Amino acid sequence: MDTGNLAGLIERLEEEIETHAAAAERSRRLVLISRVAVAGGLLWLVAGIFRLTPLEATDLVFAIAAVIGGVVFAGSSRSTLEETEAAIRKAEAMRSQLIDRIDPEAVAAQLHGEDAEADEDRPSNVVSLALRRSRSERG
Repeated sequence: MDTGNLAGLIERLEEEIETHAAAAERSRRLVLISRVAVAGGLLWLVAGIFRLTPLEATDLVFAIAAVIGGVVFAGSSRSTLEETEAAIRKAEAMRSQLIDRIDPEAVAAQLHGEDAEADEDRPSNVVSLALRRSRSERG
């Protein structure tokens, strides 16, 4: 496979990883909000049971709804988070495999012509240079 194609695939995988990372962060926030709802509902119930606050029927319904809703929403968000983290791991593994397939000598030769020998010993720069070249070809 052409180094330019590999660089393009790597770039797309990095964009996918960033998208998944943002989704994972949203899921983490939703799990936190759900836990707060559960804690608030439980606190409301306990305060009502011990007569620290008046507990009317509507208060009881809202407190129970907060607990149940928080548990359900936390579970759903947690499942989404786990799926998203699995997708991130998969994309990172694919990206790593593609980076391993890049031939540093070929990339260096494409980028610098015959002066490639100096860059051959720095594979991290080779991947970076290949990605920059791929982006500039598209732009």
